[in-house]
Amino acid sequence: MGNIGDEILKKVRTSFAKLTWNKVLTFSVFIILAAVFWLMQVYRETFESTIKIAVEYKNIPDSIVIENTLPEKVSVRIKDKGIALFRYFFSRNNEVVTIDVGALLKNKSHTLQSAVYEELLRGKLLKTSEMISYSPARIYIEFDVLKSKKVPVVFDGTISLSPGYLLTGDILLYPDSVTIFGPEDVLKKTNFAYTVNDTIEDLKTRECIPTRFRTIKNIKYVPDKVELEIPVEEYLQKDITAPIKCVNLPENLDIRMFPSSSKISFFVGRSRYKEVITEDFIIEIDYNELIHKKEMKAPLRLTSSPTYVRNISLNPSEIEFVFEEKDNKVKKK
Repeated sequence: MGNIGDEILKKVRTSFAKLTWNKVLTFSVFIILAAVFWLMQVYRETFESTIKIAVEYKNIPDSIVIENTLPEKVSVRIKDKGIALFRYFFSRNNEVVTIDVGALLKNKSHTLQSAVYEELLRGKLLKTSEMISYSPARIYIEFDVLKSKKVPVVFDGTISLSPGYLLTGDILLYPDSVTIFGPEDVLKKTNFAYTVNDTIEDLKTRECIPTRFRTIKNIKYVPDKVELEIPVEEYLQKDITAPIKCVNLPENLDIRMFPSSSKISFFVGRSRYKEVITEDFIIEIDYNELIHKKEMKAPLRLTSSPTYVRNISLNPSEIEFVFEEKDNKVKKK
């Protein structure tokens, strides 16, 4: 088998060796001339061909849902000279017919009239082209009118901050409520517009991020997305020492606390570091809770602090105490 292959290869090489460049050049010229004459003939003759025209639908009312599948392209059978057909396939292959659904339904019609349909298609053809047929022969819009109601927006994603950064306020949504359209039975069960469950990672700066809604069958959101504003800032640690107060203490008693103050450690955004002062914090113990304790120790409660500080800790978190009557005698429990 190998000998036969070698023999064939040898004969092919011998045949090419016998060809001269003059013969090859002459043959190539004849091929080129034949191609040119063929193209000239094609350009002059009339042919039939099918082209595709894309369909775009605009101004679809929010209050309706289209229930049938609308055609995305129309096949148009045309007749024209070859040179015109070449233009369709090489320079006019991105033509789009736009159908105004809102205007169509405003005229109380579900079907695009034939005359209007043909006029739209002819507008995308060359003047020399004859339109023979088109498919689909008509465009029919089957729809259902939807009910609507307004619901609040809920962010349902996850936010991950870069190390050394914190949230300096509430996450804001714009708008904070949207209108939803859908069948009445579905609307009754839908009380919130939840965003998609995305994870936003490594935030370092205050950002406004567009996000879409979780898909619910037969439900349409207007608007169909919201903007999420996330207040992020680099944080610093700060320590403040604040006095401890005893509330609900009877007038005939004093209390001695060991210690009488506690160090408050927290994180705060760089821009508000200097704003935080001792008076922003209130640390308390409650007499009504202490009188029932067997040990003379009380856990501290932080009852007031700025909303923009994070990771608050107290040191110490509990203290020892004794009650004293106003005549300076120690009252034992």
